Amino acid sequence: MPTDHVDTGRLDERVKVLEFAEQSPDAWAWRQARLTWAKVELSTRHNVWSVHGIGATGVTMTMRKQALRLGNALEWNGRHCFITAIEPMGRNHIEVSAALVTIAQCEDKVAGVTFPASVTEKYMGHDQLEPYATNVLRHVLVTPKAIQLRPGQLVEVDGMAWPVTLAHTLDLWHNEYEIERTVDL
Repeated sequence: MPTDHVDTGRLDERVKVLEFAEQSPDAWAWRQARLTWAKVELSTRHNVWSVHGIGATGVTMTMRKQALRLGNALEWNGRHCFITAIEPMGRNHIEVSAALVTIAQCEDKVAGVTFPASVTEKYMGHDQLEPYATNVLRHVLVTPKAIQLRPGQLVEVDGMAWPVTLAHTLDLWHNEYEIERTVDL
């Protein structure tokens, strides 16, 4: 039977707890809510943080019980951690599963809204058409609920315009938008 005891001396790494907030009108960002101590372990398995994209390197953090929800994020060693699960460990601690993700700076030029989003790859298609070939680049843009995009609109991701092809908005904490471009080879 696993023990619920956590050696608090092993909570030896500083982790930033982040919250998503509007910094100025139409400019959203992750901001630090507080610092906390955690025991951090990299996982040997991928963390599936996007239902429609591929997984990322996983990390598990043990920390004192605190106000933390799936809509928050964590920053560890300068890396953005997308929270995928929060499990109680006894009465004083929690275990947080997260994915180490890359954050892109995005802009909805029509609405004039800037925001950060996590980007993951989706299956990349390839067509060999005579006399040239094309690659279909498909990514999934994962945003907090506050960001609303619609299929057909363009969103700029790290300076490159991508059309939104599908919107998945049923998750309670995040939205996932499939974006796609066709590139000639």
